[in-house]
Amino acid sequence: RRCMASASTQWASFERAFRACESGREDPKHLEEASQALEAGCWERRRIADVMATEALDTRTDAIRQRVAKGWKLEMRGKQGTEGRAEALPEMLEELTAEFQQQMHKLQYALGLLELTLEGRSQDLRSYRQRFESNVCALVWNAVDETFTSIVRSYFLAKLTAFGDAFQRAHGLEDAASFETDAVKGDALMGREWCEEMKRVSDSMRTLGLGALMEEQYGTVANQVLLQEVSSYAKDNVEMQVLKVTKQWIQGVALPFFQVFVSSGEEITSWRSRLDYKMYRAVGETREASFFDIVIDYPESMGAVEDLKACLKMAHRHSQIVATATRIFANRLLHAGAATSDILQTYISTIRVLQIIDPEGQLLHAIGAPICAYLRTRKDTIRCIVTMMTDDTPSEDGLPSLLEELASTGNEGGESEGKEEAYAAEEDRGSTWTPAQVTNASTYGTALSTFSDRVTLPKDTVGFLIGIYGSKDLFVGEYRVMLAEKLLAKEDYDIEREVRTIELLKLRFGESALHNCEVMLKDFGDSKRIDSYIKSETDSNLGFSSHEYLDSVILSECFWPGLQGEEVKLPQDIETELNLYASKYGTLKAPRKLVWKHHLGVVNLDVEVGGSKISVRVSPPQAALLLAFREQKIWDIDALSSKLGSTPSNIRRWAMVWINSGVLQETRATNNSMVFKVCDTLTEDHGGEMDAIDADGGGVSSMEEQLAQEMAVYESYIIGMLTNFDSLPLERIHNMLKMFVVEPQYDKTSEQLASFLGKLVTEDKLIMEGTSYRRVSK
Repeated sequence: RRCMASASTQWASFERAFRACESGREDPKHLEEASQALEAGCWERRRIADVMATEALDTRTDAIRQRVAKGWKLEMRGKQGTEGRAEALPEMLEELTAEFQQQMHKLQYALGLLELTLEGRSQDLRSYRQRFESNVCALVWNAVDETFTSIVRSYFLAKLTAFGDAFQRAHGLEDAASFETDAVKGDALMGREWCEEMKRVSDSMRTLGLGALMEEQYGTVANQVLLQEVSSYAKDNVEMQVLKVTKQWIQGVALPFFQVFVSSGEEITSWRSRLDYKMYRAVGETREASFFDIVIDYPESMGAVEDLKACLKMAHRHSQIVATATRIFANRLLHAGAATSDILQTYISTIRVLQIIDPEGQLLHAIGAPICAYLRTRKDTIRCIVTMMTDDTPSEDGLPSLLEELASTGNEGGESEGKEEAYAAEEDRGSTWTPAQVTNASTYGTALSTFSDRVTLPKDTVGFLIGIYGSKDLFVGEYRVMLAEKLLAKEDYDIEREVRTIELLKLRFGESALHNCEVMLKDFGDSKRIDSYIKSETDSNLGFSSHEYLDSVILSECFWPGLQGEEVKLPQDIETELNLYASKYGTLKAPRKLVWKHHLGVVNLDVEVGGSKISVRVSPPQAALLLAFREQKIWDIDALSSKLGSTPSNIRRWAMVWINSGVLQETRATNNSMVFKVCDTLTEDHGGEMDAIDADGGGVSSMEEQLAQEMAVYESYIIGMLTNFDSLPLERIHNMLKMFVVEPQYDKTSEQLASFLGKLVTEDKLIMEGTSYRRVSK
């Protein structure tokens, strides 16, 4: 102002011309007056130009500020709600952009006058234009609030939804999972007017400095719609490959919509990459949440498996799937309400699924560890595994059974391969060795903290099941028990399936481990031949008339597992037949002789009560009890116990089969003793056929019972140790037994010893204090 006050008459002429230009009254006469005034002036031109340019900048900025304050409140346009305001968004942005351009034009005209004072130094005045643009952007951004952001988001959501609906109508797509077509340009799909509106909105937001907000909100909307599409495809559907359909949605809808208001190829490429990543992440999260259903429904869920495989590769969600799968299995599978067979079947499906998703096996190592740890706490795990491994029933889902896997994997893990072949194979592996891919354990979670490249994972499902315990001896021992039970329950000599199973198991476990089982099958073959010979040599005068109803199995007892059961006195006529059969065998196989196990075997009886018949399959003690009622219809339990040579508890247990079948009735005598009598008739609930072999127990000692019998030998050694030492920890006892017990040689594991010591603690023979054991003081 001091400069203006000291100016000459020429300055007054220049100021008058500048004010006229600044106010928007553009006239060449003003420009000529200003030029003449400057030529005659003698003041400091640069300082005057700065003052005038700053004043012009402030004037234009104030005009924009007033326009923003007036035009930003969309309620003034009579629109209510976010959707209504979104409809008015294009009009408001166009008006604000027009105002910006008008004020910019006025500023540029005024600055053109000032250029004359700087003798062509227009670079200094260009900064004022940039400052004006920055001021406008700052004003607009300062006015942006959550309401305006939601309006912009609603606008893009409505437009993208309309575009997607039009795309489906144009291609006759009844459902969103049918995007089997190429992308269509926006103007051909929505019309030129619709596309021009989108283009104007985009240009206006970029002009006002809202380009970043526009991209952010479009990204939010695209992600929201993408999640809706993925959810609609994948909800309760693990058969469809969602990634394929989602990619087609991005190609057919999302990118063509973005191309309506963006023409830069680099931006489109960038957006495609962003949408692809969001797609892999969204599909990965959805499939991870339904991982349990994917495992249960495999192989029908192959589409979801392929989705997970691609998402893990592209989005690197390894730690997330480990955490999610571990939590789901803990809640839905690893609890007391789930049967061991169901847990194992789920684990088998998990193995097959994860071998497809992650062939390296690191995911399986992390996810399967808690399942294996839980299965080791189940007592029937080994029996269930062996049952599955020896079951040759075709699978309903078309997948190979474990027995078929044994046949297809050959001698992996077996002992049939010679040392030279093993050395040659090792040399071949060494010559073609390549370093394994290094994966950070943190990527998969803490479950992989101990995993390293040195861990060799099995190649098939059977190997993983055996790896639950890490020892094949447990499985071989359990199979030996199960084979004995199956053979002793047979009514004929057909062992073709068992022989085939043994041959397949030998490929996995080796011939030496299954030697006892081979002897058991050989016993059956020899028994068939001997039985046929004895029956062919039968002389009717010697009383062999009932041999056609008698089939014997001659066991090499030292190769069979423990044969438990209570001995029983058989009826005299049956005992006579057995003795005659044994004498014939003694003649044939002298000096060997038969020792009958009366509690083992199978008896088929046709029982008639009151004119009704039932066919039953029972054990010899159960048959002997019923045959005692041929002599009298009522038996006291003590008398029946004396006749059969067994305890009353066994008598009642055997009688329960006949009581449940309606043949016998249990009552009380006058002296309150238990009495059994034959029923007069069979009720309608009874009849037909009945199998009571499983209910009687089978007669073969379980692995736990055999282990207890074997460990009982070492009880005196353990008591002696704890007599000489006040207390000893488990490892010390284990090492001392290995050092000093030679006959029988101590070959048990520390886990088996711990189980036996726990049994001695429950029997009050030992006391456990912390981690040490000591003898109970008397």
